[in-house]
Amino acid sequence: MSDTLPWSVKGETFRDGSQPADWMKIYQSPNWHWQYDIHELSFGIYEYHGQYWKLYHARFIEPGADRYTYDYGVACRMVLVKYLSQARSPHSSVLKRKGEWIRTYEYDIKLLNALNAGERNDRCGEPYRANSAA
Repeated sequence: MSDTLPWSVKGETFRDGSQPADWMKIYQSPNWHWQYDIHELSFGIYEYHGQYWKLYHARFIEPGADRYTYDYGVACRMVLVKYLSQARSPHSSVLKRKGEWIRTYEYDIKLLNALNAGERNDRCGEPYRANSAA
């Protein structure tokens, strides 16, 4: 399995046949971030099939509308990390001291300790790539 899981029917069924109801939400960001003058993004972290996934949520206002329209983005496999020392985040490019959820392919053993990672299994493989991102 790759580090992303696309939709086969957006908002209803993922390519692996799962549905959003099959996923257990463990965190919902309270923040919406403005993107490119057209929409805002937020995200939730979900546990599904022994892995942690970040599912992007989008909201925007159609011309002439008076309320938001909501949509989903792609799901990415994630690992919760703690920084060994203050460093530039491979995920957000912000200077970090504590921890954050990063994509599994962003994991760098020189900078990070994994705090919460998915399990190794035949379906998804390793929970993150334990090599230097550099």
